[in-house]
Amino acid sequence: TLNNLGKLFITQGEYNKAEPLLDRSLSILQNYFSDNLKTAGVLNNLAFIYKTRFQYDFAEKNYLRSLSILEKSLGKNHPNTLIIYNNLGQLYLDQGDYIKAERFYRLNQKAIISLIQNQAPFLPLDEREFFVKSLNINSYNNIISFLSEDKSLIELAIFSRLNKHGLLEEIEKKQSILSKLPGPQLEIADNLKEVIQKLSSITLDSQERKILSHRKEFLEKSLYKVLPKLKPRIVSVDEIIKALPEKGVLIEFQKYKPYIKTNSHNQISLRRKREHYVAFLIKASGELSFIDLGPAQSIEEKIKKALIATEEGLDDAMKSWADVSKYVIQPLKNDLDEAKIVFFSPDGELNRVSFPALNYVKGNGKLFDNVNLHQLTTGRELIDMNKSLKKNNNQSIVVSNPNFNLVRYLSNKKLEKLFPIKLPQKRSRKIKSTFWNSLPSTEKEGETIRQLTQAKLFTKNNATVIAIQAENSPKILHIASHSYFIPNNSEDENPLLKSGVVLAGANHPDNNPFDDGYLTALEVTKLNLEGTELTVISGCESGKGDIKIGESIYGLKRAITVAGAKSSLLSLWKVDDDSTAVFMKSYYERLVAGEGRAEALINTQKEFRNHKNKNYRHPYIWAAFQLSGDWRPIDF
Repeated sequence: TLNNLGKLFITQGEYNKAEPLLDRSLSILQNYFSDNLKTAGVLNNLAFIYKTRFQYDFAEKNYLRSLSILEKSLGKNHPNTLIIYNNLGQLYLDQGDYIKAERFYRLNQKAIISLIQNQAPFLPLDEREFFVKSLNINSYNNIISFLSEDKSLIELAIFSRLNKHGLLEEIEKKQSILSKLPGPQLEIADNLKEVIQKLSSITLDSQERKILSHRKEFLEKSLYKVLPKLKPRIVSVDEIIKALPEKGVLIEFQKYKPYIKTNSHNQISLRRKREHYVAFLIKASGELSFIDLGPAQSIEEKIKKALIATEEGLDDAMKSWADVSKYVIQPLKNDLDEAKIVFFSPDGELNRVSFPALNYVKGNGKLFDNVNLHQLTTGRELIDMNKSLKKNNNQSIVVSNPNFNLVRYLSNKKLEKLFPIKLPQKRSRKIKSTFWNSLPSTEKEGETIRQLTQAKLFTKNNATVIAIQAENSPKILHIASHSYFIPNNSEDENPLLKSGVVLAGANHPDNNPFDDGYLTALEVTKLNLEGTELTVISGCESGKGDIKIGESIYGLKRAITVAGAKSSLLSLWKVDDDSTAVFMKSYYERLVAGEGRAEALINTQKEFRNHKNKNYRHPYIWAAFQLSGDWRPIDF
């Protein structure tokens, strides 16, 4: 009780009232017990008070004693222990002792990484993000804030970024693969898949959705109990360096909230600043560096302006992207002069940026004339790709021109009479719309790609959700249809229910109880795409989703990765039906000719920038599609 009262006064800033209460509490604990967890808690609270008074010696003594108790009782990888690591790290930062600060912050970051990998796999998916947030107690922000003070902090910041970014996605992907293996998990996984299909229906009312969400959570808990335990891994910076090709550079972008030093009573203290973006650079030569790109708000305002200018087809769209480049790419130019291949992993709103558009900012040429840009979710992928050499010999799947008006048990003549053909439109529309227009150009696109890749084609009445779900590990999965993303939809708690693809029967979702015509991102996570070389959603805004700092976009991109695909090609904004079909034809011709996935995209974009059809030269057309993941050629 004395300790609780002391903590109450601490929250009110009444440190003089808190200290005697904590001293009494500590005295009682020491008289009646040997050092225990309650003692560690009181010591931590007292250390905090000493720190606020700049009595660093007393603070250090109490923190270290508290840490000794916790490590002995709970171990190094416990939430309570990592809090003391963080407190000690910040204590030494305050004093400018960066060697000791780095030591305890490294222990803190390793504990966080281990806890996520050991505990998150047993939690329902909807609880994992909250669990990770509960562990991140500003330690990473502190580390980045003082990079310029000590080189060891640079390596630690990069180490932390490489090991934590996209970690929940990686865990989910590994468990998705395990759930498809023979064993007791198969029946639970099938039941979970069925619940997700029902949960993804747009015809559900709120009560039905709530019941199914609880059922989904129960099945997830049951599934994760029987799955083989994942083996945790911690990747070193040296492993990433070795995975980089010659003259290769990895750029890890990070959004963070910095601290700045202020002087108070002749002592150093810390004060918060607004969020910034920083770029970490890892070179194949082993050189590590960082560049603070400036306030996040300024960069994000430029990105928003460029996206609007591009989607609306404005003449100054490229100028807007050049403004973004001044913040994001040009500050890195001197560090990339000798680079031949650049991998980048974005964070925050940088996930919405078309980086190829940033590369074209000096007249008609590239800012980096001899550099190829490749997007990754995390630098860890470089290690995994080097290990992934298994060839996929399965037939590719192409889905195009779905009959959105499909009604079971009605003849085609009745369909044509009830639902006259509408004019084609852009490949998107909000999910709450009651009618989706046909996309005639996708039929030609689908047939072209079928011929080029020798694929199985699903079109019109056969272009259904069920047809896609029945396929296993196609070499390529290409879907040419409407896609959608619904921002700020509070009704759907799971962000993967906010995006998806529109397929046959979507104009009559109530007609078929087994297939409402919508393949949500949540359903995509349950597809078997393990070993699939490339998944393309040739539709509007297929690359959009909810932005989660420290993770990839929660949308189709994440879902495709979780399902097992090696790479994805998705759109950042609304795309035109006719021009997209032409773009995809050129892209696949290059792929089949032996060009790499990224190389084919770069060359197709270059072709469209100088296309004989001047309408195709606008970035609205050529910069829309974003490739993420494996950049190498596909063996046809």
